[in-house]
Amino acid sequence: MKILLTTGIYPPDIGGPATFIPELAKKLELRGDLPTVLSLKPKNFVGAHPTFPLILVKRSKNRFFRFVKTLALINLKAASSDRIFANGLYIEAGLAAFIFRKRAIAKLVGEPIWEKCRNEGLTTQTMSEFQNSDLSLKNRILKKTYVWAFNQFQVVYCPSMELVEIFRLWGVRPPIKYIPNGVQINEIGQTQKIYDLVCVSRLVKWKNVDQCIRVASKLKLSLLVIGTGPEMQNLKNLSDKISAKSTFIGDCSSLEVMNYLKASRIYILISQYEGMSFSLLEAMSAELAVVVSNTPGNLAVVENGVNGQVVEPDNLLQIAETVSNLINDPNLCRRQGLAARGTVLKYYNSRTRISEVIELINN
Repeated sequence: MKILLTTGIYPPDIGGPATFIPELAKKLELRGDLPTVLSLKPKNFVGAHPTFPLILVKRSKNRFFRFVKTLALINLKAASSDRIFANGLYIEAGLAAFIFRKRAIAKLVGEPIWEKCRNEGLTTQTMSEFQNSDLSLKNRILKKTYVWAFNQFQVVYCPSMELVEIFRLWGVRPPIKYIPNGVQINEIGQTQKIYDLVCVSRLVKWKNVDQCIRVASKLKLSLLVIGTGPEMQNLKNLSDKISAKSTFIGDCSSLEVMNYLKASRIYILISQYEGMSFSLLEAMSAELAVVVSNTPGNLAVVENGVNGQVVEPDNLLQIAETVSNLINDPNLCRRQGLAARGTVLKYYNSRTRISEVIELINN
């Protein structure tokens, strides 16, 4: 079966779709299917050579021309495909599904209007609070466009029950299923701990990486920041200003991310929203103690005091105290790290989760 997979990000970009789509494509190949991946091109792309066809569209500054080019390529490939799977580029993929009447499945991992407004500094509300906000005319039109596109898919699914409920309220008509994310389970081995804290994230405002930097500065701990984004320079400036021992390494391969996780003591993720973070699951599988914000996506995975620590993202003192307790109690770190890995082994193995997705694709 020929299957077109679309995504807005691709390795070495950091983010769920960049992790998930290549793995899904490989699994489809092993089954004898013929996947093709179409994505926007990462800025620091150095030339990967996957076994499946990979089409990359340059991130033009002119969004209209980029949209037209992406739409044309998706339509070209959709015409000869049996299935469409969208983990990004939803409007373009939805249009292709409408034109060619192909079975199409979408994985929705975020609320795009809220993310846009949050990144532009137009709101400080949580994603749930934002759903009752009055939108500008431009954003009302954009929301209606997304809903129309989502309604062209036969099935959509989310890794978060919070997202499931939000998209139902939006008026998305196809069945909306909940399928958690999963990660590959690797051997741990012995690795020297170099960094006190590690954060793996797109560098956007609502990820609250600035709070991680402030905690590192307050406690005089080393912090490794993996990922890129529009807030990169602002975060570097903050780190310099408050003399935080922060190391920014940008995007890197999944293998490098895992090696950096193993070389760290505590994983920290205190964003305002998470569907279900791949990097959180990877950190837990690496037996790291984790400190996460109390968003529903994180709470679906982490039980406070059992397999991690839960904090309020805006409470700097609470975050600092929680991190300090872990740093000063290696046995506690070890116990919670072991419990974290046990959670991933039991519930979030990628083999099981991808099988569920392939069942959706095959109907």
